Amino acid sequence: MENVIRIALPKGRLMEETVAALARVGITFPDLGKTKTLTLPDRSGQVEALVVRAADVPTYVVHGAADIGVVGEDTLWEFAERAELYELMTLDYGFCRLVLAVPVESAAEPIARVATKYPRTAEDYFRSRGRTVEVVKLAGSVELAARSGIADGIVDLVETGETLKANRLRIVEEIRTSRARLIANRTAYRTRYSRIDETVRLLEEIAGWKGEEKRT
Repeated sequence: MENVIRIALPKGRLMEETVAALARVGITFPDLGKTKTLTLPDRSGQVEALVVRAADVPTYVVHGAADIGVVGEDTLWEFAERAELYELMTLDYGFCRLVLAVPVESAAEPIARVATKYPRTAEDYFRSRGRTVEVVKLAGSVELAARSGIADGIVDLVETGETLKANRLRIVEEIRTSRARLIANRTAYRTRYSRIDETVRLLEEIAGWKGEEKRT
């Protein structure tokens, strides 16, 4: 098991694209989707996948259960231990926008309260602009908060914007963008550099992704 690289794969919206991207560089998991087992070897036996909730990928990596992982940058915005990770690459998929949206019949200002799954990011955004806005943290169904009167608007991640339209919300500000990122455990990156770097180079050369300077 010493030479096996453990990679945390995110359930949800990034899973399909991540599996497809890894397959392009020869890393495939034939049992994925055929079993309820959440730890899966790849076809070569050199890589092991840990299938976890997207929000938990950084935790598995930072604590060493996985050597590397794929996660949306939006998850990293809220992760308190982000500085303990190496961020190796921005991947060419998983693009989303974090936006401020309000009901279509409402004015863009004033906004006294917003609901969001991204409280740290929202607070930083409004503070950086000198705006006093109360931030209410929700775990899901954020769109309902603006329609039910809990908040004047929402800060949420959108891909196409269709969910906002379906709930009669409109975008008034774009806060930042997010893509999938490849992250690594700091200790694993130092002690198993050659194996991890080999995987990174394959992704760069074959998939044409652009590597970035890792966080130190």
